[in-house]
Amino acid sequence: MSSGVKKIFLLLILVVAILIAGGWFLNTALPNVITGASGAVEKSIKAGTGMDLEINGDGSIGQGSAKTDNSVAMGNGNAVQGFDSSTN
Repeated sequence: MSSGVKKIFLLLILVVAILIAGGWFLNTALPNVITGASGAVEKSIKAGTGMDLEINGDGSIGQGSAKTDNSVAMGNGNAVQGFDSSTN
């Protein structure tokens, strides 16, 4: 194997190791942030597409601690209303 290919593989292995370590650290140090972020992603997917996706496996779709408020965005009349029946 040439040295250029070896450097690329070492860099890829290093990036994957850093991502795994960072994910482990965030999950142990800040577990509520991960739950809130995945709840916000679930809610925005449901509002935008109408599909119920369960990303984090907590049994509630879009019920995380993060709250979205579209009252400011809807104030000027230029925003698109989503398919989420709770906001209609």
